[in-house]
Amino acid sequence: MAESNPRLVGIGGPLKGTAFSLPSGEVSIGRDSSNHLWAPDPALSRRHCLLVASDDQVSIRDLGSRNGTLVNGVPIEQQQMRHGDQIYIGDSVLIFLLHADGEHFARNPVEFQDTAAIDAANAAAPSIFRKRAGQIGREGPGSVAPQQSSQKTN
Repeated sequence: MAESNPRLVGIGGPLKGTAFSLPSGEVSIGRDSSNHLWAPDPALSRRHCLLVASDDQVSIRDLGSRNGTLVNGVPIEQQQMRHGDQIYIGDSVLIFLLHADGEHFARNPVEFQDTAAIDAANAAAPSIFRKRAGQIGREGPGSVAPQQSSQKTN
């Protein structure tokens, strides 16, 4: 069995690059500097969430934060943590690592590309209008499904 070494690693947002070992007991996270782990992130509540470590188990509890605490994209009130779980708090993404072999989780394999060039190309594309009896609408990039006309035809 792998050795237990509970810790958080920031992989996105203001806490990106932060590595924090979780001691036994409670660890608070929030915007206020009195927390064990804090960041001046306006999307974080002053006391946002609490991690409780005992033995080989760690749980997380939201402290009534304004924007909530998500684990693996799901809002939680309290949840037992598992190795590799992603915690979304404020504008930060943290990964929970329990085993010593979890360093490969510290890198986020997703790369984002600036979409301004794509948006500009779509905006420059000509619009194609179509009109059928009883329908109005626009076809082309960025269009939405045609809407039914409210006019009645005789």
